[in-house]
Amino acid sequence: MIQVHKIFLSVLVLLASSTVCMTQTHKYPFQRGDGDLLSELSWSPRNDLILTSSGDANGLSLWEVNSGKLLWKTDIGFLQDELELYSIRHSAWTTDQRLILTGTDNGKLQLWDTRNGKLIWNIEAHAGSVTAIAISPDSRIFVSSADLGNWKSELKVWSLADGGLLRDLSPNQKDVSAVRFIDANRFQSGNGFGQVTTWSASVFRAIATKHLSPCGTGVDVRTATVYSPDLTLLGAQCGTKLVVKEARTNKILRTLAREENSRPVSFSSDNTVLLLPDSEILHIPTTTRREFRQFDDGVLNRDGSLIAAFPSYRADGVQIFDTRTGERRQW
Repeated sequence: MIQVHKIFLSVLVLLASSTVCMTQTHKYPFQRGDGDLLSELSWSPRNDLILTSSGDANGLSLWEVNSGKLLWKTDIGFLQDELELYSIRHSAWTTDQRLILTGTDNGKLQLWDTRNGKLIWNIEAHAGSVTAIAISPDSRIFVSSADLGNWKSELKVWSLADGGLLRDLSPNQKDVSAVRFIDANRFQSGNGFGQVTTWSASVFRAIATKHLSPCGTGVDVRTATVYSPDLTLLGAQCGTKLVVKEARTNKILRTLAREENSRPVSFSSDNTVLLLPDSEILHIPTTTRREFRQFDDGVLNRDGSLIAAFPSYRADGVQIFDTRTGERRQW
């Protein structure tokens, strides 16, 4: 009788545990993918998919936003050679969302099939950590930059089909932190010295260079500078102020009081929303500011209407918030 009673209790415990697991899975659908430190998060061009990468969990994952469904998860442990850092820090999508390009701490670049997470190629591209990547609109070529230390940078152009090097533009490059394509024939690079260079994507040479001097300190002074995805705006930390400038006219759009050494800001792709880490969002055209206490940092979607948020890059799932109302849409 005692033995039967123990078996009955064991069954109850198992049923209870199963119910809790099912409840948690239903409540927190994202947690099956990333439970550790996130190193990269990006929205797809159509805002319907989210890519996440966790260095601690050696994983690259793709999620469906509306359902919270994990589409696939791929191991990335093979990217590490010795004991060096190898986390994925940057990602870029082809316009049709069929391919995803990623760049790592140890200077490698990878191309993945969005449908199944299959690796297409992996190349040892740079001598330092990748700082930016961009794919041409026709998915023919891509550009990447990397940090060599002492503000020196590498800047290279590659074939997307096979990862073959087309041109090394690294000589005289300094602190390159942003790249983007204007169209299939031109791309731009931006650096921490407020210099934006336009390049030919056919003959691979500089067409024009603009010095923005975001803090008014001259062309030889480096400033903590972040560019919008299309490099038409920049945010520079000038002492205790954040200066938002328009690159084309060099006009100051906004000046905000902000503590020195604050974490980097980020722009939505349509340049209407500016995220200031530590829970604040600025709507640039109207200067409306909204505080968010639910998260510390995140990534804005293309029109700035949604933010994929995570507390200090420590993943407890990825939460999707409406930036206009503060309402949580997904977890």
